[in-house]
Amino acid sequence: MTLLDLPGAADAPGDVMMRFGPGVPTETTAAQIWRAGQTSNAITATQTGETAPRRRRRRTTAWAGTLLLAILIAAVILWLRQTPGAPLAVSDVDVKAPKKTVRCDGRADFVGVVTTNGEAGTIRYLWIRSDDRKPLEQEQRISSGDTSVDLPLHWKVTGSGSFKGTATLRVLSPTTSGKPIQDRASFTYKC
Repeated sequence: MTLLDLPGAADAPGDVMMRFGPGVPTETTAAQIWRAGQTSNAITATQTGETAPRRRRRRTTAWAGTLLLAILIAAVILWLRQTPGAPLAVSDVDVKAPKKTVRCDGRADFVGVVTTNGEAGTIRYLWIRSDDRKPLEQEQRISSGDTSVDLPLHWKVTGSGSFKGTATLRVLSPTTSGKPIQDRASFTYKC
């Protein structure tokens, strides 16, 4: 075939027509079935006066499934938060005193470090001082996850002379043994 040949003109009986390239592919069986089903639904709906089926049902089902899953997750989280863990228990007490001598009209700062099991609750304790001052029972609220808490004592000393003071931290409850746990430390005052 030459460029001068007119399309649609009768070919001579000895001419051979060759074409190159993939050409128009034939449809697969799956594509034919899919197209036939799609057009038959549209034709059937048009003939009966109905609208073509929509994808709303799938969308509604997806939203309902997502909502149900969210409600289920929220319920599990609430149930886990409501379930109480083990009760708070104090396992150890360590009191630290000032290392240096407290000078005239000074203050001795003690720190009691209380070790817990990490549960939430309230610790009942008292600081007992060697100067015979009446101890006052106190409470400290502990948050869940805190495995230790510092309980301070500030002891103001005035006057001249020397003095050895001892402070005892006694944790009344809750303890692992059920009995009070205590520790003490001392300081020296000179003026």
